[in-house]
Amino acid sequence: MLETGRKVGEELKNKNRELAGKSRFALFDHTVFFSTCLYYRSMLLTVCLVFLENSIVVLKVNTKKHLDELVKERDS
Repeated sequence: MLETGRKVGEELKNKNRELAGKSRFALFDHTVFFSTCLYYRSMLLTVCLVFLENSIVVLKVNTKKHLDELVKERDS
């Protein structure tokens, strides 16, 4: 009876260790996935901000050209 109890106890310990190891790997996978998502989100945000900044510069240049043309027409 004691030997059977000991075997069951050992099997439970081994199963708990196995499950604990799997949960650690699952947690690691989720952490890596989450950090990767954050990295790509920040990269995408940076690209969008650069695009917007460049668009604003282009709009300013086009507006200045248009205003210069209007002033030339007015003055002539």
